[in-house]
Amino acid sequence: MKTLELLLSVPPAAVSAQRRDGVFATSDPPGRQLGSGGGTAHLLHEAWKASGVPSFRAWLARGRKLVIHGSGQSRRLPAYAAEGKLMMPMPPMDNLVGQRPDGTLLDLQRDDYGRLFRHAPDSYCLMIACGDALVRTDRWLPRAPEADVLVVGLQASPEEACNHGVLFSGAD
Repeated sequence: MKTLELLLSVPPAAVSAQRRDGVFATSDPPGRQLGSGGGTAHLLHEAWKASGVPSFRAWLARGRKLVIHGSGQSRRLPAYAAEGKLMMPMPPMDNLVGQRPDGTLLDLQRDDYGRLFRHAPDSYCLMIACGDALVRTDRWLPRAPEADVLVVGLQASPEEACNHGVLFSGAD
């Protein structure tokens, strides 16, 4: 299986604290809110430039990339607006092996999203995820199908979804 590189979109104050082996972090350009799509494009471009790999395509093929958006306005988590939602402390949860007392939302997300990636074909190279959600399932995960784009989401009411990135799909 390919290596998993973590790419984080975080508030400007958190960029240097998040950069370490296997992790690239950046924020939106100063004075600009790019939104999820623009933020993803900016993060991918900056990570590729920092890698030194000559072509973007070769960089993508080098290993799997997990993009987690952890900046934004933090309307729901204002106490973590400066360092990023990803650094929110998480209490130990039942039935989870390997948790640390100082664990964060990012620690849990990295494990869960990595598990989703393990059920994907080798051709999958990029996963884009929300930084203020913890998606857990106790059910067995089927192998993901071969596809150019695969969307995994949660059903929500319009009232709940109105402040999130959303995708509409038919009930079938």
